[in-house]
Amino acid sequence: MNHKRTLIKLILSTTLACQIISGAQISASTAPPTNGHHKHHHHGRITKDAADLLGMEPKELMSEWQKGKTLIQIAQDRKGWDEETFTKKINEIQFKKIDEVVKSGKISKEKGEMIKQKLPDKIKKTLNHKHGNHHDKQPGTYSHL
Repeated sequence: MNHKRTLIKLILSTTLACQIISGAQISASTAPPTNGHHKHHHHGRITKDAADLLGMEPKELMSEWQKGKTLIQIAQDRKGWDEETFTKKINEIQFKKIDEVVKSGKISKEKGEMIKQKLPDKIKKTLNHKHGNHHDKQPGTYSHL
């Protein structure tokens, strides 16, 4: 059971893009959506790792992200890093975490390699995503997608 829980946590932390695109709630200071269908999402560890790399608090990073910037733009503003540099740094951190989970025996080497294979595309999408506030879009129009 602990294997499954660890694997689920790892997968969730590396699939931030899916959660963001589905309209995850930004922080406790953000007004909750009126329909309540986005309440229980979280942003995973990529946000924390990005904030650490950029010398920011996660809340500060999320605030900048919600203003409509991409994480790449924030990295450019804060550190002068281009997309390739920032993406490489995030990938390295995530790959090390996967290696640690494999080494601890919580997931198989094959499973770790499978996750690593899919991860760069997901991270790239996440880092280039403009978060913004999608709650002001017309309901039912999918204008936020």
